[in-house]
Amino acid sequence: MVRSIAFCLIACAGLFLSTSVAPVQERVEVNFNQPYTLEELLDIKLEVADAHGISLVYRELSFDEDGKLVGISFQVDCQDGFSGSASQKPLDYDHPIGFFRDYRPDATEAFGTGGL
Repeated sequence: MVRSIAFCLIACAGLFLSTSVAPVQERVEVNFNQPYTLEELLDIKLEVADAHGISLVYRELSFDEDGKLVGISFQVDCQDGFSGSASQKPLDYDHPIGFFRDYRPDATEAFGTGGL
C-alpha cells in the first residue's frame, strides 16, 4: 500500500523548503501525497507554524503497519481570516489533498483546502 505527503513552499522565484521566516509575498502549499511518518508530519506542522504563523491541527491520522500515512483529517488556520479543513481516508495519491495560502497581491485565489 502506497501513501504520500509532500510539503512545499512555492515562492515567486521558484520552489524551496525553508526553516526560517519567509517574506509574506509567497505561496505556501502543503500536499499530503507521499508516505510520511508521524515525525515527518510533525515537522511539517512546525515548519508552517514557525515560518508563516499557520496553525495546522491533525484531527485524525491513520498509519499502516510500517508507520506510513494512509488517512488524514486536518484543520488549518492561517490566523488572518483564512481557515478550513479536509479529510481523506484512504489517501488517494493520484488526487492528493492539502491546503494552500497565497500571500501574493496578484494571486487569483488566496486560500484553499481539499483536492489541490
